[in-house]
Amino acid sequence: MAADFDVDRVRAAAEAEALRRLRDLVPHPSQIPGTVSTAVEEGQPHREVLRKAADVNADLIVMGVHGRGAVDLIVFGSTTHHVIREARCPVLIVRKA
Repeated sequence: MAADFDVDRVRAAAEAEALRRLRDLVPHPSQIPGTVSTAVEEGQPHREVLRKAADVNADLIVMGVHGRGAVDLIVFGSTTHHVIREARCPVLIVRKA
């Protein structure tokens, strides 16, 4: 039974589903100016966001954030804070309701 498990196939299916869900969140291109790039990557989130932004020469990074307490942010940091500090383009932060 274990021989039937294909890690690459499972990973590809999970990536395709994540990309579909991500694209469902982005408005139709006719509703927004410019070009929107969506991607699903593996790795440390802030490093992958920054790498992708550099790869596509992004003009803007848009990120949604969850409200976390100050102590949480001081002790653990956050993906958003890493991106803001290291980005080479503006970062627009949208607080999730």
